[in-house]
Amino acid sequence: MEDDDVIEREFRPLMLIKDNYPKYVLSMDKEDHSMEGIEHINIIKFLREFFY
Repeated sequence: MEDDDVIEREFRPLMLIKDNYPKYVLSMDKEDHSMEGIEHINIIKFLREFFY
């Protein structure tokens, strides 16, 4: 995620959903930008952990 505008663009729609289901933002970044119950996960890590 290049800058704060990109982070806000990706996380804001999920923040507006008020339910208890897990929410994920997948990207190629290695840095963790998780916030307010929304997990930011590297797509490679996600695929390896959930599909192997």
